[in-house]
Amino acid sequence: MIDFVFINSFLSGPFIQQNLNNQSIDLKNINNVKTLKNISKDFENISNAEDAENITTIEIDELKDTTNINDLEDIKNVNNGEKFLTYLPHSRFSNQLTSLKNAIILSYITNRTLIIPPIVFAKIPYSSQTLYKTLNESATIKKARILCSTNHTKYCKDKYHSYDSFSLMNWSNLFDFTFVKKHVRVINRGYDFNFQTLEKFLNITTNDTYYLLEKIRYEFQYFDTDDTNLEVGYRYQKKYFISNLKSRPETLIHLVSTFGLERLVLEQRQNIDLYYGLHANFKFGHMALKECVKKIVEELGRRKSFIGIHIRVGDGDFKSIQFKEQLIDSVLNRLVSETKEWLDNPYADSKEYPNVMKDNYYLQNNSKTLLNSKCLESKKSPVIYIASDSKNPKQNFKKIYSNFNPCVFTLSDFKKYLEPLRDLYNDFDNHSLYSLFIPFVDMLVVSNGGIFIGTVNSTFSRVARDIHDFQQF
Repeated sequence: MIDFVFINSFLSGPFIQQNLNNQSIDLKNINNVKTLKNISKDFENISNAEDAENITTIEIDELKDTTNINDLEDIKNVNNGEKFLTYLPHSRFSNQLTSLKNAIILSYITNRTLIIPPIVFAKIPYSSQTLYKTLNESATIKKARILCSTNHTKYCKDKYHSYDSFSLMNWSNLFDFTFVKKHVRVINRGYDFNFQTLEKFLNITTNDTYYLLEKIRYEFQYFDTDDTNLEVGYRYQKKYFISNLKSRPETLIHLVSTFGLERLVLEQRQNIDLYYGLHANFKFGHMALKECVKKIVEELGRRKSFIGIHIRVGDGDFKSIQFKEQLIDSVLNRLVSETKEWLDNPYADSKEYPNVMKDNYYLQNNSKTLLNSKCLESKKSPVIYIASDSKNPKQNFKKIYSNFNPCVFTLSDFKKYLEPLRDLYNDFDNHSLYSLFIPFVDMLVVSNGGIFIGTVNSTFSRVARDIHDFQQF
């Protein structure tokens, strides 16, 4: 048995190492970053991590402070001598979830309290030069616009309307932290990205923060063993030993990004155990969301009795016609293979998932809940659920529909179960959570399939695969 794990690498198959630049770096002697001033300007001048010693002050451009005292209520409850670790969120939700899991493990190893930034529902790309400024600016302007009916400022002008879609949510509103809190003390940062405010509520001075800078997205790969024989992964440039973080004397360690499916390389047994424990026990905990998913899964038959497919075609490289065609053909081939086995011997166990084909046979002979009764009558196909960002799945996935209709379903077939979500509102801006929760419903339903087929290189698929493989819903 190999006694190490590259974080999340198992989700996408074997981790392929390529020694592009096998360097290790000891950052213990880098001077502290003090406060934050003109972050975009100063970060542009940083050529590597060692250059952090040239930074004395970094400060966000002045914006009117709209921080609500309740935004940082958790941070107020700190203990004397307590040490902290925090980071900045960016990119899609699934990327932010990976970042959070990595940060939890780093906090555990360094024995620090994790200050968790909120989930950011917005297109905030990674940038070591501008990330802090972008987050602070977006949150501040959005909070100003929330108050426009009673406090009219320049941010109430139409040119700032794009910030209306920006939203935040504490992770604890969505996830169950019971397992996490057994291993790491966590507190919410709240709906604020002002660094001076963070310093104030932690009651620390400008000398008490260690800000670890990366000039590129995948500069440092974190290792929990100093004398490791493992090399830097192909995405990364340098080793960073977590022992360096553990020995830092500063009250606050501030990382820029913790995202990366192979960001952490763990060899210590207790760290590996925490890693697997997180994947098994860090679950969606929102009751209304879980109830909605439960009803849809029951409508599909029962858990593990259908095939779940995630097809991402709505953005980036996934949007290209060539990628779509290759992806659909790949999914179709997999479906044909699985279905042929089921048709040849519906009582036989599936090679990959022992009960799915047997369960599907039971389902189609006994279920009274399926939306489409014709699927029950056909007995020629397993039940298939497709999660996707496609606006027109029947057109985009017509190859699948033509081969497996009438047993193909998407979230649009279960709209009645989504209605209760319209009554949920975000405590950040009092906006409906309906549109924000729809992708979560899709993710949780598809991960309940007996067989899961995902989209290569999609972090959404990787999270769904993680839930499918490790969690009992």
